[in-house]
Amino acid sequence: MRLGSEERRVVLKPKHFIVAERGFTIVELMVALAIVGIVMMVGTPLISTMIQNSKLSSATKSYLTGIQTARTEAIRMNRPVDFVLTDDAVAANVGGSASGKNWVVRWGPPTTQTFVEGKAAENGSGQQGANSVMIAGTVPNPGTFSGVLTFNGFGALSASESVVFDISNPAGGACAVAAGPMRCQRIQVRPGGQISVCDPKAVAGDNRFCQL
Repeated sequence: MRLGSEERRVVLKPKHFIVAERGFTIVELMVALAIVGIVMMVGTPLISTMIQNSKLSSATKSYLTGIQTARTEAIRMNRPVDFVLTDDAVAANVGGSASGKNWVVRWGPPTTQTFVEGKAAENGSGQQGANSVMIAGTVPNPGTFSGVLTFNGFGALSASESVVFDISNPAGGACAVAAGPMRCQRIQVRPGGQISVCDPKAVAGDNRFCQL
C-alpha cells in the first residue's frame, strides 16, 4: 500500500529533555557569604540608629501627651493643673525634677492633690538606665525650672515665662545639632499655653525650626 503524499514524511517523536541538576560551587558560596557580610556591616548601624531614634520619638510623644493633658484638664475644670517631671514613682504627691523621666498630671492643693494621669518612663519608651532617653526642662529667660509646669483655667501658664523641654538619647549618640546621629526633639510651651514640637537641628524657614 502506497502512502501517496504521506510517503517519506518524517514522523516527529516526542523527546524527553533531561536538565542536568547542578549545585553551587565553593567559590559561588563564598561570594554570596561575602556579599551578605558586607550588607550586614553597612546595615546594622543604620538599623540601630533607626531604633534609637524611634525610642526618642516615642518618648517625645509621651511627654507631649502629658503636657497637652494637663492644659486640657485645666481648661475643662477651670482650675490650675500641674504637669510634673519626677524621678519618684508615679503618684499624685511627687516631687518635681527638671530632668525627671516620669511624668504626672495632677491638681489640687499640696496636701490633697488629685492624680489625673501619669506614665513611668520605661513604659513604651525604652527609657531604662542613665544612658537611655533623657529630658531636661529649662526656662530660656534667666531662671530655673522646678520640674512643675502649671496651667491655669484659661490654658495659659501660671508663670509668665516660656518653658522648654529638650529630649535626647545618649544611648544612640549625640544630637544632630552636635553632628551626631540622633534627631533630638524639643517641646516648647509659651506663656499663653501654646505647645509645639520642634527640631533643634532645623534652620530658619523650616517648619520644624525652634523659635519661641
